[in-house]
Amino acid sequence: PELQAITNKSKFKDVFYELKERLELLSSIASKWQRGREEAGALNLESTEVQFEFRATDLHDIKPKEHLAIHETVAECMIMANHWVARKIAEAFPVFSILRLHPPPKKDNFAELDKCAGSKGWTIDRSSNKELATSLAKCVDPADPQVNFLMKNLATVAMVQAEYFSTGSVAQEK
Repeated sequence: PELQAITNKSKFKDVFYELKERLELLSSIASKWQRGREEAGALNLESTEVQFEFRATDLHDIKPKEHLAIHETVAECMIMANHWVARKIAEAFPVFSILRLHPPPKKDNFAELDKCAGSKGWTIDRSSNKELATSLAKCVDPADPQVNFLMKNLATVAMVQAEYFSTGSVAQEK
């Protein structure tokens, strides 16, 4: 919308390059946040979004949505916003707030992932999210991108749904 009102080409280029520079800075910051989270043990599982194409009344095609780097920037900014909002809510209402928690996955949820990894001679360390992420990063077959995709999807399926809890029902972290 900001660029639509600009009719002068020179001014348009200036605004465009300023916006581009700011988005590149935001992407750089988001990448640093993501690396920090992953170093601390965060697990980053990707999923493929699909788009449906219709013709008149029937489904014509299903194909993966194009992945753009800015999608990762937006996702990371949303994670950070959620983190800080939850922190502020818990500080303001330490006994009466409702927050969301991702519990660790159940060990038996990984049977299919272990089976797939084993078929390629890989092992999966599930002792922590960080070890799981490290294991998955090593499970790559350059000759078979489908198995790489399958491994990430099986890990995603093994995860447990997030739960909501009252801050008054758990001990506060220091």
